[in-house]
Formats: sequence, structure tokens, C-alpha cells
Amino acid sequence: MAPILTIKYLILYMTYSTVLQFTYGEFYTSVYKLSLLISEEQRLIKALKKYIAEEESNDNTIEHELYSILQNAEDEQSQIADPDLYPQNPINAFHLIYRIQRDWPKVHSIIFCDTCELDNSAKDFDLSYHVAERHLDGLPSEADVEGATNSIIRLWNVYQFPLKDFFDGVIFGTETKPLSVKEILYIARKADVNDNLYEAFHWLNELYRRFKNGEYSNSGVTVETVAKTLAGVYNRNGMPDKSLEILEDFKQDPKLSRDLEFYKMRSKSLPPSQRKSKFKRTGFTTTRKLQMNYEALCRGNTKSSKALAQLYCYWRTSAIPYLLVKEEVVNNNPKITLFHDVINDAEIRFLQNISSSKIERSAVLRSFDGRVAGGALTEGRVSQTAWLSDFEYPLLRKLSKRIEIITGMATEHKHRFCESEEYQVLNYGVGGMYESHLDPLLTDITVGGATVFPLIKTRVPVEKGAAAFWYNFKRNGDQDFDTQHAGCPVLLGSKWVSNKWLREEGQMLRRKCGLDKDAIDTVYSNDLNAQWLS
Repeated sequence: MAPILTIKYLILYMTYSTVLQFTYGEFYTSVYKLSLLISEEQRLIKALKKYIAEEESNDNTIEHELYSILQNAEDEQSQIADPDLYPQNPINAFHLIYRIQRDWPKVHSIIFCDTCELDNSAKDFDLSYHVAERHLDGLPSEADVEGATNSIIRLWNVYQFPLKDFFDGVIFGTETKPLSVKEILYIARKADVNDNLYEAFHWLNELYRRFKNGEYSNSGVTVETVAKTLAGVYNRNGMPDKSLEILEDFKQDPKLSRDLEFYKMRSKSLPPSQRKSKFKRTGFTTTRKLQMNYEALCRGNTKSSKALAQLYCYWRTSAIPYLLVKEEVVNNNPKITLFHDVINDAEIRFLQNISSSKIERSAVLRSFDGRVAGGALTEGRVSQTAWLSDFEYPLLRKLSKRIEIITGMATEHKHRFCESEEYQVLNYGVGGMYESHLDPLLTDITVGGATVFPLIKTRVPVEKGAAAFWYNFKRNGDQDFDTQHAGCPVLLGSKWVSNKWLREEGQMLRRKCGLDKDAIDTVYSNDLNAQWLS
């Protein structure tokens, strides 16, 4: 395997952060795709307004729901000052996906009902509808809504923001239109269905508390519905007595009588070994300790003061003697560094622009040509990827040469005997992240999005135009398991990242073996002559 250089944060530093069917656009995995969705909805709004106007002029009957959906869509669009910034808030992103996935297919089915006349106005709307679908590779699916739901739950778990603020549309001081009761209930129920009872309980409990305080009286959801759902979560967690306690206030409601009888029976029959007194988080994809380390690092630095005192920044010499490089050491062993000001704004825009038309859902593994077909799609990776070759773009060859000058590593990408791989450019979606892993991949904003190494309590900060660099193999050829790393979920912002993987076979004469099998890279290496401590 190869040493890794990752151009960490190729992002215009804007302040943000499926049914797996390839016929859908998978919007929740890319903030960029969500901005396109906003633009295409404007096309649909114009088409629906035109359809309604023509039908009215012909004195045809129009379903009232079409007026309602149109008015709602126009109201929502009027609140979007900047289509690029709007979906960088996860609440906005969820609003957008949830509403469009439900409303616009319904509009199409109403206009093209079995008994409806297929006139020219309907055909015109159908044309605009399919143009939007083609531009977006399909409208959002139910899987997009579920993916956005999982991402919001993940953000809450990792960053521990207060639910009372989140329900009001506030995330760490950033305010937007709050989630509706139906949206909150959808998120809580999905958590329940996915056996995330800890998360379902906290969301439902806050919702129920607000209902009891007289909020949400005109929400279209009843307090009985919330109470019944909360009671079900208590029961599934082995707490039927709490289910009875919740429903006691509604014992006169005939719709809940069967639920009450069931919980009474279960309260008597449930053995002590299956009873619980509180909710605990479950469903960790790694060990609980590793997950807790990961989440703590996402929230901030966890190194001791003594360890932090051993880190430093300095001017490093490069392959060009008069060219000094800003290097920040963020961990000593294994050595992990952050090179500052590696790529400029114009180069960032270039990479974003040429990648925008190429991105597709990121896989955990990839085939020889880098396409998704060779890898597995997973909720552990919420991003979309484009692969760019040095052969295609002179600017990329120039950038590869710059990386070689800075690191001293061979970076040429060619058809055979490659020293490096293509550039991988990623855009992250709602709560975009990549779970802890050992492959040489780096994911990573205004809030969130850092890259963390849970085993060594190391956090690489987010910085536009900087590049993180480390070796994932030791000098003796053994894999360095301490470089296991993960991208923190993006809470506020839009994250663009580009990776450059440098292959081991291309560095045989550049990063040589040490004098013994335990040789390591020095932290003070102010020149490109490889040094190590035996």
C-alpha cells in the first residue's frame, strides 16, 4: 500500500457542512446535488403554474391539492436566498428532501390520473417534469429521506447539540426554519424501526413534552399519536410499566384501549431479566470505546496538555532550496502533518467545477477504474466522488509536481507502474462523513468535518487549501494500524475534499527502510533527506 497525501479541504469556505437504485440521484450524499435540486424545483414551479393557468382558462376542474402544493413550494423557495448556502444546514436539507420527495410525484400522479384527460397543458408539464428528472438523474427517493434522517440522528449523537434548540431550528447559534412535527415524528419513527431506541426515545420524549406544554396545537398531529409512539418505544426497550404510565392520561380514548390492555399484560409477564431501567445507545459499527473516542475527537481536541506541548509548526525546506513550506505537526508517532497553503482558490474552483458533472455515490472500495460498481455502498460513507486523471488536465500535473516538491515523494500518474493514483474529489452530503477505517482514504467545515485518528487521539483541523500527510505503512513494510482514521460528520457547511494516494512501489528510493525493523520517521526533518530514529 501507499503513503497518503490528502489535499484536505478543497472547499470554497462557505459557512455551512437510498433505495440504492442507480436511477435515483441520491441527494442526501452531496450538498452540491441538493443545490441543483433547488434550481430544478423552480422549473417545476413554473411548469405547474403554467398548467394551472391553462386549465383555469379552459374552465377545467383543478384538484385543490395542486394549489396547496404550489403555494407551499413557492413559500419555501422564497426563503432560499442562496441555493448554494441553503442546503449546508442539515435542517434545511431535510426540509428540501422530505418535501420534494412527497409533493412533486404526487403532483404528477394527480395530473396524470387514470380518468384525467391528457391535454396539451398536461403534456407540457410532463415534459418539464422529465427534464428536471434528467438533469438530476431522478428526483429524491424515499431512501434519500431515510438517509437524511440517519444523518441527522448521527449529527445529534456526535455533536450532542440540545434537542430543544434543534426543534426550534437552532444549531449552535445558527437559526433556520424549524422542523415540522410531522418531520420530527418521521425521524423518531425511523430511529425506532432501525432499533435505535435510545435516539427514538429522546426525540419522542422532547416532542411529547412540548405537546403537553400546549405547543403544536395546529400541527395536524395529535398528542395521542405521539404518546402511543413513545409508549411503544418504552415497551420495546423492556419498560412496559412506563408505557402504561404514558397512556394512563388517555385511558378514556377507545383507540388506545387495546394498547393499554397489551401493556398491562406485558407488564405482568415480562421476566426480570428482560426489564430495563433506562435507554442505552446501541448499534455501534466499531467497538464502543473506539466510537466514543471518535465522537469526542469530532467535538474537540482530547490530547493531554503534555502531548500538545510536543507539537509545533515550522518552515520546512523542499526540493527547491529557496521554497519553504509551512508544516504543522499534529502527531509525532506516527508522524501526521498538515501542510498549509498547498492549493489556491483558483485551483479549488477548477477542481470543483470539473468534478461537479462527474460525481457519483462514494463506495467503501472501488474497482480498478475507480467506479462505484467495484465497491460497496454503505451508510458509513455519506459522500459523492469524482475521479480525475493527470492525463486529462495540465493543472493536475502541475499540482502533482507541487506535491512532489513538498513531500519528496514520487507523484507521477501514468498508465503502467504508477507512482500515484488519480485525484479523488469528494463532496459530502447531509451529515457527511466516513466511519473509522484502515484504507488509505481521508474524508472530511464551519462546524464538523475534521479528520480524526481515534487510536492516537489525534485531530486534524479543517483548513481551506491545506493538505494532510501521513504514511499508513511503517518503514519495515508493516501496516501502521495507528493511522486508522475517520471523517467527522459535517454539521454546518459544504465539504469538498481531494485525495492523492501515493503508491508504495513508487517510493522505493525515496522512503527507504531503516537501520532496524522498528525505525520510525523523525519529527524534526527539515530537509528531504529521509531520517529516522533507530
